[in-house]
Amino acid sequence: MYMDNQSRTRFLYFRSTKVIWYVIVLGWALLRTFAVKTVFEKNGVNPWLYLALDLAASIPYAHFTHKLVLTFLEKNWPSFKKAVAFGVVTFYIPDIYILISARQVPAVIYGGFFIVLATFSLLAVLSIYKKVKPQTPK
Repeated sequence: MYMDNQSRTRFLYFRSTKVIWYVIVLGWALLRTFAVKTVFEKNGVNPWLYLALDLAASIPYAHFTHKLVLTFLEKNWPSFKKAVAFGVVTFYIPDIYILISARQVPAVIYGGFFIVLATFSLLAVLSIYKKVKPQTPK
């Protein structure tokens, strides 16, 4: 199904679209906690504190990434820059907790952590880019 730019833009303003985005972001936080529990719990990371931080950061992250897309479409550059800054900060808060609290983690685990972090950072950027990129009719 093809949505023209105007329909796609209207869809992004729907409250239901925003709610779906929040649910996805919060669900992803829960899934990451299971990975953190499996990999980092034995190295000093409290997975429940991680979950609390991740959930607390996920709410503003979902808000600001949704706002980022809308302000980009509206060409509201001051609000766009603010949304980018807060989106980036809230995206990395849970990962910073891992780096601060982890003890005696093997280098291979850190290597994997940074590869996963880089991969999901790239996926986040590509996902946002896909939402704001103009589509040409086929």
